[in-house]
Amino acid sequence: MTSVIVLNITTACNYKCKHCLREHPTVEHFDIKILERNFEQMKKLGVVEFSITGGEPWLHPEFPQLIDTIAKNGFKFNFVTNGSAIKKYEFIFDKYRSSLSEVTISIDGLQKTHDFIRQPGAFDSAIASIRELVGRGIPVRSITCLNKLNIKEFEGIVSRLIDEKVSRITVSGAIETPENKFLVLTEQEQKLARDEAERVQKKFNAPFIYCSALSGGWGVDFCGALNSLDGLAINPKNELVFCCDTVRNGAVLGSLADHTFVELYKLAIDTVAYLKSKRADYIIDGKLPPKFNTCEFCNMCLANKICEV
Repeated sequence: MTSVIVLNITTACNYKCKHCLREHPTVEHFDIKILERNFEQMKKLGVVEFSITGGEPWLHPEFPQLIDTIAKNGFKFNFVTNGSAIKKYEFIFDKYRSSLSEVTISIDGLQKTHDFIRQPGAFDSAIASIRELVGRGIPVRSITCLNKLNIKEFEGIVSRLIDEKVSRITVSGAIETPENKFLVLTEQEQKLARDEAERVQKKFNAPFIYCSALSGGWGVDFCGALNSLDGLAINPKNELVFCCDTVRNGAVLGSLADHTFVELYKLAIDTVAYLKSKRADYIIDGKLPPKFNTCEFCNMCLANKICEV
């Protein structure tokens, strides 16, 4: 059972990051009412928290109403931000602090690299936001997407994050889209990046979380999405998506406007069985596709590039 569902509530964003999974050409916002009518089934199936992302969450025109609805229905929530406008979230800290578990801020390099990937001034804004949150006593989690530009400065990134009193450090990897290929690590580079991350973690004794975009497990279980449906997400089109790390609109299971949550949840279970079966076939045959132990495997399978769904 999944306990957390990712809410990708909007495609709107005030940045145009070079490594972005989405690259949406149009602005879309998901419908709060569609989410709300599925709350009861979600609770019965073990959902206790929503992880809110985008785009940039505050750009959803009904963002305050969404937070109020989630909190009043007894759910916890966290959100992911680029840290450019932390004041837009101040109402949460003042009114909904007891429902907020943590805030995640993206740090994708030291100043020069981070600003190149995101936009000029982005690094200073993100660091200022971390300091604001830490000063309020709010747990801050960082996420760093390792790529060809920042891997050599990863130790410096971690050192800075520890100095800023970040509580947890998430390490991911750039997932390939047509727009970001120049940033994506090769399979060999990913292995070296994982080794480097583990070295840095040991050096600083830091609390790291590794995402499957960098390197997942082995065998048929592989990652949280295939173990316990940890990656379930709702995209801005109100569609339930198998995993938040599937590209574009994601590996869509179906629309919550047309189906109940439990109907689509059962399809997610079927998808897990399908992907585990495919992984077992490749392992036994010994002919592993590129980046077999990263999110690329599921992205390729679910896009029908390797297997027939």
